[in-house]
Amino acid sequence: MIDEALMSAIEEPEEEEDVTVASAQEHKYKDIFDDLVAYLNEEQKAAVLTPENKVAVEAGPGSGKTAILIARAGIMAENEPPDQTMLITFTRKAARQMKERLSQFTNTSEMYIGTFHSIAFSIIKEWNNDGKKFRIWDEDDRISALKNIYGKDKMNDVRNLSRLIGFYFIDRPIDPKEVDILKEGLAKYKEFIKEKEQKENIHIYDLESLIKIAIKTIEENNITIKNILVDEAQDMNPIQKKFVDALNPETLFLVGDPKQSIYEFRGATSEFFKKVMEEYPLFTLHKNYRSTPQILNMAESIYKRGLEPVKEEEGEAKVKYVADTEEEFEFIEEKARETLQNEQETLAVLSRTRLEAHNISVYLTKRKIPHTIIGEYNLFKRKEVKDCIAYLEVVSRKFAISDLLRIVNEPRRGIGKTKKKEIEEEFDKTRNDIINILDRVSERWNDKPKKNAKKLVDIIRKAREMQEKEKVRDILEYILKETGYFDSIEDNRKMHVKVLLDIATEFNSIGDFIIYTHLGQEDSENNNKNIIVSTIHSVKGLEFDTVIIANAVKGYLPFGKDDNEQEKNLFYVAVTRAKKNLYIVVPKVVKTINGEEQESELSPYVRDIINTKRRQNESKNRV
Repeated sequence: MIDEALMSAIEEPEEEEDVTVASAQEHKYKDIFDDLVAYLNEEQKAAVLTPENKVAVEAGPGSGKTAILIARAGIMAENEPPDQTMLITFTRKAARQMKERLSQFTNTSEMYIGTFHSIAFSIIKEWNNDGKKFRIWDEDDRISALKNIYGKDKMNDVRNLSRLIGFYFIDRPIDPKEVDILKEGLAKYKEFIKEKEQKENIHIYDLESLIKIAIKTIEENNITIKNILVDEAQDMNPIQKKFVDALNPETLFLVGDPKQSIYEFRGATSEFFKKVMEEYPLFTLHKNYRSTPQILNMAESIYKRGLEPVKEEEGEAKVKYVADTEEEFEFIEEKARETLQNEQETLAVLSRTRLEAHNISVYLTKRKIPHTIIGEYNLFKRKEVKDCIAYLEVVSRKFAISDLLRIVNEPRRGIGKTKKKEIEEEFDKTRNDIINILDRVSERWNDKPKKNAKKLVDIIRKAREMQEKEKVRDILEYILKETGYFDSIEDNRKMHVKVLLDIATEFNSIGDFIIYTHLGQEDSENNNKNIIVSTIHSVKGLEFDTVIIANAVKGYLPFGKDDNEQEKNLFYVAVTRAKKNLYIVVPKVVKTINGEEQESELSPYVRDIINTKRRQNESKNRV
């Protein structure tokens, strides 16, 4: 309804008065804002139109938080320069959707709309741009660097040190016993990065350090943003709040839900968000536009919040007992086949762990049921995808020696470790263009590797010429075809490369595309989006017609022995993804890690639902 109103307002010309173009445009936007606000309920309007400059909104599941963020952002941007409004989200998909909707009625080209990390990088790049290219390292790159420093035989120490460095970058507390380990390791890691930067003439940033560096940049250059809005603010950790505060906004609009706080392992706790909410006037949204009354009744059994269903239609919401995992999978298959009968319907099968999601996916694959698995891996961490990105690095950077060494024998060209060492030694001596070095060094080799190296040199030089006028996708397709890389990899890996090519379609600059791949995660997809298999963590913010929560027994929900608020929040998030139907599956017999069968114990959260339903029935019978 809101989108229809927006489009209607955009398409109908104004005929009321003869005014200047500028004032007509302002008047047109005002009409659009009026239309948008008209579809908000009274609680939403109160939050959006409050005269208070800084507010927090507790928005329960399905309560229309996107609508209030769009309306408030539009109002904030109406009379301010576009670059003075910042809308922060926690996923790139949410950022894209927000920008698309907001662009229907205001100019978003210069607004900051994105994740904390992408916006932090934008600020760093804008204020530290000396012409050098940028490279962002993820956790895998950090571990690889530490392996180079400490050796592969100390992997336990390396992984622990990587964890500590990650904690340091986001200001998480460090065990006093490990402070000295961190100091020594951090100094060596920074020195390693510095040497790499000098060698390849680039700037390298650890992904987790971006916000810390951005804060320093903000403080040194006195950068301010007048209006800041934060979506999913319960996922904000202390350093991210420090980032927001450093920008010294005049207006601040925090929208979140402490009962959907599930990222404590990233430093975002519900306790921290509750403290943040106490700093500002609080508005609460109670109306739920997503779920049927039956589903909301289950949700209220977990957390009594007074959420009011707007929907009147009924659906199924029940606890489904099955004999064992085999019967559980058969039930999932039955519901999946029902979903496939209707292209408009969606089904999500949710589990607490990746292993469970993987096992369900394997079963559905064997049963030839098309589905998408979310959250199993990061597309950009796949070997074949990293190879493609390395090829593009070699095209765009003359000193990308690490990337050249990665792809020079991918696919196999007879260029092994000894020849790679020759290339690197020549680069260290001459500091010349890596392609010229490969061309020169290959003159010493035998026919096959020499011929293959010369062909690669020609391909890269041609790809470099293409940068002037071709899109990134065209350049990458040319490389994949001419090098034979695409034909050399297995079919399942080709699927990931095709996804990368689809993403590359949107980019004209290799540099921008590479930064995009470093800043975030893309989920794997196949041809079917009706059926989703996922961990609960990976579907927060999404909704589905039917939800199946698998293995709702103690030891899985909650996981292990952890019956804490985070685990309860996870179960709450799973329940509230459902729009029409919800099935909470309880196998009476489960398998242990060792593969032994044992009788299951009901999840305490499911027990709460059953007890609440029992009390409600008893109350009805008394009446």
